[in-house]
Amino acid sequence: MHFILFVILYLPCLFSIEYDCKYKSANSDWTVTYDLQALRLTASSSTGALGYHNVTDVDNFDPNIAGYYYIFNICGDTGTIPEATICDLTEADDQNYQMGYYDEDQQDFVLMQGDSPAWQVKYEAGEPTHCVRLGRSGGAFMSKSLIDPDFPTRGVAYEYIEGDSDSSGCFSAQTGVHHNRNFRMEFYCGQEEGDELVDPSNAEITEEDALCSYTMKFTTVEACPLECPRICGETTNDDGESEYRCKVCNGEGHCQLDAGLKVPRCFCNFGWEGSDCATRNYDEVAINNDDCASIGNGYYLQGLCKDENNQGGYDTFEASLFTNAECSEPAKKGTNGKRDYQANPEACYDLFNVGVLKGGIECLSEESAVIRTASCESTSGSSSNGGISGGVVAFIIIILLLVLGISAFVAYKSQKWPDLRNYLVLDESRDTGVQEPL
Repeated sequence: MHFILFVILYLPCLFSIEYDCKYKSANSDWTVTYDLQALRLTASSSTGALGYHNVTDVDNFDPNIAGYYYIFNICGDTGTIPEATICDLTEADDQNYQMGYYDEDQQDFVLMQGDSPAWQVKYEAGEPTHCVRLGRSGGAFMSKSLIDPDFPTRGVAYEYIEGDSDSSGCFSAQTGVHHNRNFRMEFYCGQEEGDELVDPSNAEITEEDALCSYTMKFTTVEACPLECPRICGETTNDDGESEYRCKVCNGEGHCQLDAGLKVPRCFCNFGWEGSDCATRNYDEVAINNDDCASIGNGYYLQGLCKDENNQGGYDTFEASLFTNAECSEPAKKGTNGKRDYQANPEACYDLFNVGVLKGGIECLSEESAVIRTASCESTSGSSSNGGISGGVVAFIIIILLLVLGISAFVAYKSQKWPDLRNYLVLDESRDTGVQEPL
């Protein structure tokens, strides 16, 4: 009987409580789903993992004087209680700073013991001196919401509530209300280079206007809607070390809400296609003057559109060819790696005559253009190097064929006609074949 009571009362305390990490927001305009389970940590005696994230409040931290650490887990209690001697007090301990949450019904503080999903620990001269819970243990005390309902793919917010209050710092003399501490975590969908990281140790911590309310902001690929696929795999970081990272939409598109489908999906960059933007499509290649676009065979392209004829549009595409991914080493083609092309989506240019990218050019704006290879397919693979279009080349070929045909015809006829010289020169000795009359 005693063993059963032990299991019921104490076994749950040996493991950190995990909350449901999935969040689905649905209405008449959209359905979007998030899941941050990958960010939840667990304690491990074999690896020494403590089962929590640790973020420093850089605005209020001086290791030589005093500062605050924010220790928390995501969708669950911390795997271990940090600084247990001051963070897990009993009624017999000094409770001048850890008074429990304020119960409005009882009009009194309720002391908490044991686990919590988030903590604030104050250090002075390198020693922990102060600790409070920023949330109450249990999934019922974690709320979920969209960061911005007007942009449902921007990210998701999880908030722990009913943390420790106190009689002074969290009490509003103006309203007469005791505020319980809360900890809001805003996770923004990371779609740029570097957002693949899942360690929020460098996240931003801010203290809001509301008393005893704290907010952490962190950008990560894990905070993107599940409807947008992620491509994961081993990659090499700047230090030459292998890392496992994920990219939403393969890093070649953006996760946005499709108003027609009413769900998020990947909108692929030019040159990429598929539900995850992982399939290369050379039918359309986007070129601009900011990004360095790989076009194959070790060549990279940038470009901008110009109004050379002052007609209020973009009639010329200035292409720049490079031999490195940073677009800092011009190729020895054209003039310093640059060449102008007439903006013509129906043409078939072999850019820089390197045989890698052939197509027509459409200027979308001053900063961007699209190379469309379909124009080369429609002209049976014929290509142009600049201002002469495929139609002009075809016309010249036809004229040349006509001239050659006429010349051949004249040469042929000159061999069949009789020699008219005898008929054009008066010569009495000429034998006409007609007898004189007697």
